Amino acid sequence: MDSAMMDSVIVDPKLQRYKEAIAQLLSQLEAFSRAIKNPTITKTVQNLQENINQPFLFVVIGEVKAGKSSFINALLGSGEICEVGADPRTNMVTKIIYTEGDGYSRETKPGELREIGRPVPILQQIAIVDTPGTNSPLQQHEDITKEFITNSDLVVFVFFSKNPYTNTAWSLVDFAHQEWKKPVIFVLQQADLADDRELQSSFQYIEQEAQQRQIASPQVFATSAKLAIENASGNGAENSGTADERNNDVGGFMPVQDFVRNTITGGQGYRLKLSSNIGSAEQIVIRLSNDMQLIKQQLATDEAVIAKIRNRLGQGEEQSRYEIDALVARLMTQYERAIYQIKNEFRDGLSIFVLAKRSFLSIFNRKQRIETWMNDLKARAQHDLEETLDETSKEGAKRFLDGIQQMIRQLLAELNTLDNEKLRKTEISLPLLEYRYEVIEGVKSKITNLLNDETFMHCLTDTADSVGPGVASGGILAVIGGVIAAVTEVVILDIIGSVFLGVGVLLAGGVLLVKRRGLIQKLDSELERNRSRFESTVSEQLNTRLQGIYDEISLSFTDLYEYVEQERTELTPLIAQFEEIKQSTEQLSNEIRRL
Repeated sequence: MDSAMMDSVIVDPKLQRYKEAIAQLLSQLEAFSRAIKNPTITKTVQNLQENINQPFLFVVIGEVKAGKSSFINALLGSGEICEVGADPRTNMVTKIIYTEGDGYSRETKPGELREIGRPVPILQQIAIVDTPGTNSPLQQHEDITKEFITNSDLVVFVFFSKNPYTNTAWSLVDFAHQEWKKPVIFVLQQADLADDRELQSSFQYIEQEAQQRQIASPQVFATSAKLAIENASGNGAENSGTADERNNDVGGFMPVQDFVRNTITGGQGYRLKLSSNIGSAEQIVIRLSNDMQLIKQQLATDEAVIAKIRNRLGQGEEQSRYEIDALVARLMTQYERAIYQIKNEFRDGLSIFVLAKRSFLSIFNRKQRIETWMNDLKARAQHDLEETLDETSKEGAKRFLDGIQQMIRQLLAELNTLDNEKLRKTEISLPLLEYRYEVIEGVKSKITNLLNDETFMHCLTDTADSVGPGVASGGILAVIGGVIAAVTEVVILDIIGSVFLGVGVLLAGGVLLVKRRGLIQKLDSELERNRSRFESTVSEQLNTRLQGIYDEISLSFTDLYEYVEQERTELTPLIAQFEEIKQSTEQLSNEIRRL
């Protein structure tokens, strides 16, 4: 039956509108399933789209030899439509539909699905699916049976009335009723082989098992296809349901036919079909809801973590600049003490008495010459200043490095919050989500390498005269301690050299007694002038190094920043699309249930 024919039998305009609304919802759901790269859900939705334009579909399920095919043959009353006693290894799922003329039988999926067309009037409003036994040795039989269950409007479970105590069919009862909320009925077939006590016991067992699965009032029928078929010639192929015929209901099929007539082919049939379709759509949405909520929460978490990382880097850089300022201040205090001693020694060395003494002794000993004394003073000044500042530099380096190490550990802790194993198990197969773990692990590896750099961990115990290739090769963090020491050393050399060069110019030409006051003033002015240069140079170079360090750390997060931005761009509209589908499904489901 095509869509036009299906529309023609839905005479209620309200039902027709709901059918169109469900069709539109399924189109949206199909587009969404394609967007999340889930071919299984896409196929299920496509089957639902096809089903909405088809007759009422019920699927018959049971174990091998339970009497499923005989039950269908007796129900249709048109001879052996379904093969009875077929080998389950070669049997296929069979769909029986209405056709005019002589009928046909063909495989629509070779080895898996057969379609049979018969001119049986009841098939104009229903289609029946006969499945292989639930204990079939072939997995594809169960797979295709499940496909029809999700697409069905009613599921009929057939049990052998003499021994219904089997488990293989009940897992499919759970699949049909609990997972997909499909209406189910139960048939105890081959009732002619069971006595009254056995039949009563089987009824009670089926009802108890069904109720345990939240089927409050299970419909259970007892039938004998054998007796019904043997008696069919007397009652005719079509049972009209008169009182006389009810008295002659040898096979017990009259209650089943009444159920079909009143529930399926009667006025409620179309409502049930619409309810079944929206119910299946609702179950798909429910299955996806947890995954989409997980993705929505993870996106919010990712954005929050990125904000925390950027904020932590900003705070860390601010703290490091504070440590540098504090270090420079401590260095300047030590500098002041050192140059105070240099000034005093220089003044003492240029006293009139000492100069006279040096002048006399230099006749006999070149080491007593003023130039020699100046060079010695310069060397001692450089040594004393370096030694004085060295300990302060190392202490400052330790605080600086400890702060960065602590920050990196905090950054790693933030990265660890992004790990979410549940995302690996969702039904949403976006390449973006698969790429996620590669990005996170890559960033964690870069940051961990910075923290675990052996040179970095031991750099405070090393004494480096300069930042050479050997130190630099240890990584950006490994050179921090060496940088602080090297910067102060270079600046000290420059300052001492500049100070004594200026004083040395004044020494040229002799007449020290005349130039004595000028020399002392020159030294004082040079030391004072270079005090500001020392402070600005050390601060500038250390802050430049600091900026490079934080730029390097920030660069390690570039892939993560770009990933989360891409995540926001791709997932935000997808989340909004699903929320719209979810709201439409809930609204439509509530309205159809009230029909």
